[in-house]
Amino acid sequence: MCLQEVIKGIVTVIKDVLRGDKLKIKIRDRNIRVFQLVNSFELDWILVGEDDSLIFVIDIFKNTENGEFFPKVYHRELFSISPSTFTEEQSRIFCDEEIIVRDDMCDWESITGDNPDDVLQKVLKEISDKFNE
Repeated sequence: MCLQEVIKGIVTVIKDVLRGDKLKIKIRDRNIRVFQLVNSFELDWILVGEDDSLIFVIDIFKNTENGEFFPKVYHRELFSISPSTFTEEQSRIFCDEEIIVRDDMCDWESITGDNPDDVLQKVLKEISDKFNE
């Protein structure tokens, strides 16, 4: 498949969105599902353990085929990174980087609802239940 075919498919999707049609894209005779990011939320830090905390990021998506809403949940992780090629003097140099990683505490995408608020409330309850055990 050439780049022009992919771009043509994307342009068709954009035109469908502007017309209000259901979103559809086909690549190599395969229907590709399209999901719309509806909203994104970030929670304040949650203390876990004595000196560690988690910050959750919740994205709510709409399945454009069936209109159902579902979440993808991430949390922020802090990594200390050092270069892989370094001299002995540079070996003590680290860089702290914050990376958002997909959360696997729960099967988040199995949570569905008829509207974004319903899904958000279900996710918040699940998080609350996990940390109040």
